[in-house]
Order: sequence, then structure tokens, then C-alpha cells
Amino acid sequence: MPENIELKQKIYRVLRECQLDVAEELALKGMEEDFHSQDLEKILKIIKFWQNRAELFTYSENHSEKLLKEWDSFIDFCQENQLDNKKAILSIKDFVFRKVIDSLIDSYRLSPVPERETLVLLGESFYEIGMTDKAIETLEYAMSISQEDEDVRIYAMLGNLYAESGEKDLAMLLYNDIFLKFPQVLNLEKIDFPPIQRLIQIIREDGFRDNEVAEWVPFYGYVYGGLTAKRKLEYKDYIDLQEKIKDYEKALRVDKKVIRFIIPRLINFYLWVLDYYLFQAGAVHPGQSVIRRIMELLGALAVEEKVKKKLKDKAEAVFRQLQESQAGKIASIKKGTPCPS
Repeated sequence: MPENIELKQKIYRVLRECQLDVAEELALKGMEEDFHSQDLEKILKIIKFWQNRAELFTYSENHSEKLLKEWDSFIDFCQENQLDNKKAILSIKDFVFRKVIDSLIDSYRLSPVPERETLVLLGESFYEIGMTDKAIETLEYAMSISQEDEDVRIYAMLGNLYAESGEKDLAMLLYNDIFLKFPQVLNLEKIDFPPIQRLIQIIREDGFRDNEVAEWVPFYGYVYGGLTAKRKLEYKDYIDLQEKIKDYEKALRVDKKVIRFIIPRLINFYLWVLDYYLFQAGAVHPGQSVIRRIMELLGALAVEEKVKKKLKDKAEAVFRQLQESQAGKIASIKKGTPCPS
């Protein structure tokens, strides 16, 4: 029997309006005509799930948190029961998250001070239903009100949103910050940027352990491409980074048990300093010292020799190109002729 597309479109429409009883009537009517329709049977299971939780759509204390928790349970329910009708799931999702958004906005308005957690949930909810501009605006504000207490979730979501909206340089700047500040707590599954996902695959193929992968993304992004936006440091951040480098160099000599984490993190610190020397301070000779130290750290890796050689060769090629480019710019400046940017 041919699929009743018009009937299903009606079901999806009333699901978006959360008219669950109407959706049930339509699905049952469809099954009278096509008793063996597995798709309609799956839609009925989706409807029943939310009919049994109808009280959640009435405003109560912690309303948004309850709905979000139940949405996670719904996703598990769909996976366990192989409910794969994406249109039905997205239709009810649109309603659920609009309810969450309304609840969060009411909560935010009643709060005497801006609450970052509410803003994070609100930004995430906007993102879930495709309101990208609203999500970016909300998360940028959330980042601005608590700069002293940074949140990896905001960085990851904003990076994904910038990438999705075509602002790839902005996205890469956020991702660079993530891997500098939060590598030890970052959930890599939260990063949607395809170039980073490709880097993660290469790192794993090179034999690095799962808990080391995030530490190596900055270096691989530097030598393979994927994180090509130039990093910029304020002078005070440069000083702070130099202090961190001293501490990690000391730890490298003292505690050999954590060498697998210290080396990639140190290399990342040095890459930031290298960019500062070459592109901000115009200091070529200090940059050369940094490059030498990075190569020494790569030589100390406890990996297969072929992997070590590959990484050193890639790094040497990139560093050589950087140095030649900077030397050309300096020569042009001395001659008083314009040079390519």
C-alpha cells in the first residue's frame, strides 16, 4: 500500500503544536488503512512517550531543567526502540525546546542578577531548534558576564555556531582557546568542526591514547592545517604563558609519569609564543629558539619511530616556510617596498 504522505505531514504539524491526542487519532486512522505500517507504529510510540509526561508541559518550578532531562530520556528511548522517524522526532523537539526557551526566558527575567547557567541553557536551546543568531547572541553575552570564571561549554558551542554560520576564523580562534585552556576537561564529541574531527582521526591513527588526543589537536592543527587562524596574545597573557612554560619544563624533568601529557601541552604553549614572536613582536631570533625547543620535545616522544619522524618532518616543513616568509617580509620592509600580507 502506498505511503500516506499527506497524513504524515498532518501528524508532524500537530506534533509541533503538541496536540498529542490529535496526532494519536491521525496515526490510528492511518493504521486502519495500513495495519502493517511500521513507521506509523513508531510514531505512535513517540506520541505515547509524551502523552505519559503531559504534566511536564505545564509550568512548574525547575520547569526547563525537567524538560531537558526528559528530552535526554526520550533520545535514549528512541535509540533503545529503534524509533528512527526523524521528522516526528524533530517535530516534537521543536515544541519541547520552545517550551524550554519560554521557561528559561521567564526565569531569567525574574532573576535579580544575570545567571550564566540560565543563559548557557538558553543558548543551547536556541541552537537545538536552529535559531543560530539568537544562540550566538545569548552565548556571547553569557561569556561576557563571567570572564573570570570561564566555561568550556560556551567556548565549544560558540565555536560550533561560528563554524556553522560561515565564520570559520572566529571558530578557529575559539577552538584554539579551548585547547589552550581546557584540554583536560574537553569532551571532543562536543566539537562539530569537520577539520578538527579529521585531525582527531589522524591523531588516533598515529597511536595516541584517547586521553591524549585533545592535547595533540593544537600541534596537528598547526602542521596539518585545520587550525590556521593566527593566535594573538596580550602582553600580560604572554607573560603568564611564559610562567606556565617554566612550570611545565620543571615538571617534565621531575615527573616522568606525566610526560605523555606534558610534552603536547608544552608544544601548544610554545606554538602560541612562536606566533607572538613572529606575527606580533617581529622577533625572529627568539622564534628560532622556540622552534628548536619544539623539535627537541618531538624528539623525546615515546612513540613509534615512523610516527616521530613524520611529525618532525611535518613540523620542520611548516617552520621553514614560516621563517622564510618572515625573512622575506623583513627584507621588504628594509628596502621600503611593500610585501604581501
